[in-house]
Amino acid sequence: MRKKILDMEWVVGKRRKIIEKVWKVTKSDDYPQGNVFSFQFLYEKEDRWIQIARIDNMMHEGKPGTHIHILK
Repeated sequence: MRKKILDMEWVVGKRRKIIEKVWKVTKSDDYPQGNVFSFQFLYEKEDRWIQIARIDNMMHEGKPGTHIHILK
């Protein structure tokens, strides 16, 4: 099971936005709370949205868990 329960986007200043997504999933060893989430901070440059940072608990290098992705 995977059901989207939140999909929001906010403009937080000129050329900046935050995207928040949460899905309800079947509880498992990988997702014991039964939720998968992603929070992104993006910046617009030359008509392209560039991800500055993302916090999520999606699989990364074959392992689940909350982690942060940062530009460069």
